[in-house]
Amino acid sequence: MAHRKIATVLTNNFEQFGWAREAATLAYELRDRLTELERAYTIAQYHTDVTGRREEALAAYRTLLERYPEENRALNNTGVLYFQLGDDKRSRDFYQRALDLDSTWSTGFTNLAWEHKALGDFDLAK
Repeated sequence: MAHRKIATVLTNNFEQFGWAREAATLAYELRDRLTELERAYTIAQYHTDVTGRREEALAAYRTLLERYPEENRALNNTGVLYFQLGDDKRSRDFYQRALDLDSTWSTGFTNLAWEHKALGDFDLAK
């Protein structure tokens, strides 16, 4: 799991995509050592950041959310994938579900505001 988190930090904070891909790949190779929840996140991240196969990443998150429907990070990450695929309505819906679970999460508000703006809902974006 440490390799997956390293990949996340490198991607989100330092834009070190080469090293991030290496860490995500190593995490993916070691995924059988992880819990079911950690494994699903690892598979999703691998397909998001390494293979670029967004549909496979979405499938991993769907599986995760079937078992853990209140996993707000998975809801947010699903929203990010739909945003990347240009499906702003689905993206917005997943961001909203994540915020409904934890209304103190600032990233969720930012993501949701961007989607409202993209959909032309400027009053809601404010």
